[in-house]
Amino acid sequence: MNAGELKACPFTVIVDTREQLPYTFDSIEIGGQRLIVPTDFQTLQSGDYSIRGMENLVTIERKSVSDFYGSITTGRSRLESEFERMEAMQFSAIIVEGRLESVLEPMLHGRKITSQAIRATVASWSVKYQTRWLFVASRVYGELMTFELLKQFHRHGTEKKPPGLVHVSVAVKEAIQEIARGWSCE
Repeated sequence: MNAGELKACPFTVIVDTREQLPYTFDSIEIGGQRLIVPTDFQTLQSGDYSIRGMENLVTIERKSVSDFYGSITTGRSRLESEFERMEAMQFSAIIVEGRLESVLEPMLHGRKITSQAIRATVASWSVKYQTRWLFVASRVYGELMTFELLKQFHRHGTEKKPPGLVHVSVAVKEAIQEIARGWSCE
């Protein structure tokens, strides 16, 4: 193929029907070749973007800066419920369309939350729910990063086991159960 020719993406991006300002993925280029990215709209169990046939394995949640602030303040319980659904996924990420340096200056955005509270919330949820947070410079970069994450999951995702799975031999499991029977929490 020559530079500038169109190339088809090997997967279809699923966009949640509730996404208010969906990415179009119409400006994706790889190696100078414009990529045609098929999209389809359906209600996703979790997140805003996934891959057809892998909706229960991968999800990307998009947040504008304003939506991010709302989600970590008045919308905390809703976002925590979202994270609980994301825990079942092999890969999940939150894309925030704003540089971290800017997001950590909430007063510039007219918000009454401290930068320490923002850092603590993002760090806590990252550890508790094992979800990746990516802060990008703009909506354009959010779209590019969302596509890149989905592309890499399509390429590598099914090779890996879901996070948190530990394989323990039957003998080790029985030994742990025997030790646990001798413990008392009283």
